[in-house]
Amino acid sequence: MDQPHPLRVFRPLNLLILLVLQVITFYWLNFDRIPSDLKNVYLFILILGTQCIAAAGYLINDHYDREADAFNKPNKRPIERWSVLNVFIVYGILNFIGLTCGYLLGFRWLIIFTAVVALLWLYSLKAKHLPIAGNLIISWFGGLSVYLVYDVFGTQQRNFVIFYALFAALITFLREQAKDIEDMQGDELAGYKTLPIVTGFSFSKSILFITATFICAMYIMIQYDQIAHMFTGKLLLIYIAYQLFCIAIPMLILVFKIQMARSSADMKNVSSLLKYIMATGMLSMLFF
Repeated sequence: MDQPHPLRVFRPLNLLILLVLQVITFYWLNFDRIPSDLKNVYLFILILGTQCIAAAGYLINDHYDREADAFNKPNKRPIERWSVLNVFIVYGILNFIGLTCGYLLGFRWLIIFTAVVALLWLYSLKAKHLPIAGNLIISWFGGLSVYLVYDVFGTQQRNFVIFYALFAALITFLREQAKDIEDMQGDELAGYKTLPIVTGFSFSKSILFITATFICAMYIMIQYDQIAHMFTGKLLLIYIAYQLFCIAIPMLILVFKIQMARSSADMKNVSSLLKYIMATGMLSMLFF
């Protein structure tokens, strides 16, 4: 069977989700750092930089994952349409554009972008092969992509931005754990030492279940506090309905699916559901 289009290596859907999250965060903030006539220019620079660095991360990750993915997803490897030379040429170009964007935003953001590039490379080369380490790097990047918008543009509503950045980081952490369990057979053949391989399916599933239950409970408690203090009338009913049907119930289904999983293959639906919860959770920012 033919492999997917080579551009699929950049995870277009994931990049689109990242773009939407940053745009929503941008239009939600009160601006007091960037002159109003320049804010759209700075937003474009920030989005271009993060998109290029994220795309480069996906590319180099798939390159170093060729052996494991030959087992985990034999018919879904767009990286097989890339030569090693082309991988490193495009990887270098994307990171150069990303770091240039960091420089245009300011020296502080150049340092941050450089750290992200280095960590994503370290993740692909080594950290993702180890228990938890790779999960922490990717979850940090997930939260940072939201927080960066605040860091560049505004000093208002910091607590809300931190909440959503943590939400993005924690859901990303869960998803990375689920993917490790899903891919454990191919990863073991490739010599990786991820948590599911070191501890076994049952123990790693229990860790995922406990972590997911804790995160879901904390999210529901925090949102209940927001409902009690920030909404009234019809908006209150709309917000409750959105939180209940788009986030809370899917979270409960998530915990149930994790508990009922009997093999690594069952984690595929868990990973997809986590991506949905990430999107709907971040979209709730529009209510504020």
